[in-house]
Amino acid sequence: MDKIEILPRYADNNMDYPGKDDVIFKSGNIVINRDDIDDILTNQYLPDNHVDAFAFLLSEKKRIMTNEFQPYLYISPLYRVYKGYKQDYEMFIQHINPDSVREANLLFNLLFSKAIGY
Repeated sequence: MDKIEILPRYADNNMDYPGKDDVIFKSGNIVINRDDIDDILTNQYLPDNHVDAFAFLLSEKKRIMTNEFQPYLYISPLYRVYKGYKQDYEMFIQHINPDSVREANLLFNLLFSKAIGY
């Protein structure tokens, strides 16, 4: 059987449709609009909002099913952005305290490089 390679590519054009700016998820610093989903579906980059949304949903699952997940700490990639621009970054680290550090088995601190894409 021949090996077939499918190369990702950007969409030829962005769709315009009613309601594409509708907010489908919002929590704290996270805001995801309907058209943000187009980014994922058309092989474009994964924005920080999406990464934070996945982390939020994982933390909700962990809260509901406490025995199914290891304790972890998550640091948003936006923490470094806000800190770099000397903006208030407290919301990204307020969950980190001596107790949460002591209880955590894992640390998620996502590092991205624009050179290789998100």
